[in-house]
Amino acid sequence: MVKQDSTISVPVLVAHIRSKYTYTTTYKKAWIAKQKAIEMIYGNWEDSYTELPRWLLAFQTYLPGTITDIETVPFIKDGYVVLGKATFKHLFWSFKPCIEGFSYCKPVVSVDGTWLYGKYRGILLIAMAQDGKNNTIPLAYAIVEGETSDAWFFFLQRLRLWVTPQPDLCLISDRYESIKSVVRRLNSNWHHVFYIRHIAQNFMRTFKNTEMKKKVTNMG
Repeated sequence: MVKQDSTISVPVLVAHIRSKYTYTTTYKKAWIAKQKAIEMIYGNWEDSYTELPRWLLAFQTYLPGTITDIETVPFIKDGYVVLGKATFKHLFWSFKPCIEGFSYCKPVVSVDGTWLYGKYRGILLIAMAQDGKNNTIPLAYAIVEGETSDAWFFFLQRLRLWVTPQPDLCLISDRYESIKSVVRRLNSNWHHVFYIRHIAQNFMRTFKNTEMKKKVTNMG
C-alpha cells in the first residue's frame, strides 16, 4: 500500500490491518511499519543525502551542461568537528535545456518556495518563466533549510550567474523581506515586483471586502 501511495495516512493503514487480519494495531506500530516500508522502497534517509554527490555527477554525465552546486558545513559530533565528514546545507541545480530555453521566453522570472515533507524538513525553491504561449518553463531549483536571507542569496545569486544573466529582467516574488534584502544585496539590475495574487490576499485579510479585492487585482 505504501508503494502505491507513499503519502497514505497511518489511520488508513490501521483500518486496513483491522479489516484484513481482525487485529487492531497501535498507531505507533503502524507508523514504524510505514517508515520501514518507505526505507525498503526508497532507501534510507541518511544514505540518500550521502548519495547526492553521485546523483549530481550522474546529472552532469548524462545531461551535459547541467549546472549543480552543493554546499555543506562541517559535521559536528559531541561538540567536535569530525574530519572527512560533512553535513548537507544547500543544493542548486538547473538543466541545460531550461537554461537555453530561457532565451526564447519573456524577460520575466518568477520565484517561489514550497515545503518539503519527510524526516528532514526543508524548502524547495524554484524559478520559472513563460514562453510566448504562456507555457510555464522551470528554470532552476534549490533545496534549502528555509526561506531565510542566506537561502535566498544562495539561490538567487546562482540563478543570476548561471541561468538568467540577461540585463533588465523582471523578477516576481512574494513580499518577503529576505528576498527584498537579497535583491538589493546582489545589485542585479532586476526590476523587482510582487505577485498581485499575494497582494490581493493581504488586502483581503485587512479589509475583508471581496469587491475591493477584485478591483485591486484588476489594477495590478
